[in-house]
Amino acid sequence: MKTARTVLRDVETRGGLNILLTAAPLCAAYAKICVFGFGRFFSADRVYSAKEDLSGKTNTMDQATREAERSEGAPCRFLSCGDGKAEAKAATKLRLPHIHVAGAQALQRVLDHL
Repeated sequence: MKTARTVLRDVETRGGLNILLTAAPLCAAYAKICVFGFGRFFSADRVYSAKEDLSGKTNTMDQATREAERSEGAPCRFLSCGDGKAEAKAATKLRLPHIHVAGAQALQRVLDHL
């Protein structure tokens, strides 16, 4: 958890945005964000649920990245991080770099990629 907070904080420090894409329902995602103390890193408009929009992770990831670029008014760099095959597949399809994260050591690679 400490490493995850460090990574999320570093993303913000470098001017980045943290976007959460989940297969869980939005209500469950918001609850987890609060319970694990990640509320300061994810604004409500940056949390997306592939389950809620029923279009799958690729379409949801595409929507999230497009909305982030619109809100920023400029092209953005994106990095996909996750522990499942669906995230990796979606990132590949959208031509985004992806880091498989299944533990604290892998999170350190995210910092190296920033």
